[in-house]
Amino acid sequence: MPKKLNASSTLLLQRAIDSGITSPKELANLMGNADVETGGFTRMHENHRYSSAKNLMSNVRSASKRFSVEEIESAVKSKDPREIFKVMYENRKDLGNTQPGDGYKYHGRGYLQFTGRYNYTEYGKMFGVDLKNNPDIAAEPEMAAKLAIAFWKHEVPKHLRENVRAAAEIINGGTNGMEARILRSQEWGKVITPELILEMQQKTNQEKQQNTSQRDEKVAENEKKSQSKYEETQSMLQNLLNDTDGSYAKKLVAEKLGEVTRFSETNVQQQELAERENRNMQQQEEPQRSFSRSV
Repeated sequence: MPKKLNASSTLLLQRAIDSGITSPKELANLMGNADVETGGFTRMHENHRYSSAKNLMSNVRSASKRFSVEEIESAVKSKDPREIFKVMYENRKDLGNTQPGDGYKYHGRGYLQFTGRYNYTEYGKMFGVDLKNNPDIAAEPEMAAKLAIAFWKHEVPKHLRENVRAAAEIINGGTNGMEARILRSQEWGKVITPELILEMQQKTNQEKQQNTSQRDEKVAENEKKSQSKYEETQSMLQNLLNDTDGSYAKKLVAEKLGEVTRFSETNVQQQELAERENRNMQQQEEPQRSFSRSV
């Protein structure tokens, strides 16, 4: 395994290739941006550790427009992620953050640091997952990979996906850390070769074949059980038809006493339930009829 491929980066690269991205340069750009966003594929939550208010304001230019310098300095000194993400993202209408607490709740998660109420809501709908009310799901590796690839395909135009600078600016929403993104993308360009892509495609095909084989075996096993049960039932019915003295029926009841008892108890319970429902309906109808008469 190449040095840069740990478990986290391998998952994203594998899922990207599985999704149909096969250009080595495009894959390198995606992986380079994710590399920077995740601190070398070591975290799934956005870094909130700023050494000074100045550094925070240089990375989030709108912070000083929404909060005073004193408020930002206080948040940074607190080292409290809720306070820091508040000054970073609270009241950001461009991100859909309109409610108190949205800054922290919808801070960056995943491979591309998915951010903002709008993105969590809309991309959650895309995958049938309630990310709006369960944002931490976006930090789970498989979901994070799906979100990163969907965001890449939706937000980065096809003609810019091999342009490292243009793609990085779209992903980051600006030029912060641009040189690092370019450098990481170049490093990934040396790792992602046509041979590696082919190897990962073959791995996916093997897994699909294995899953198909296991599924077919399970279906065959279930069909065999069903056939066996059918034959057993047919044999039992035939024996009952030939049971002129009742001996087989007695033997069957003795052997299947538990099943017969459960069947009888179930029938009794169903009858009692039906009777209660009928009584309830009659009681509900009587006041209605009385009311109608009083009109």
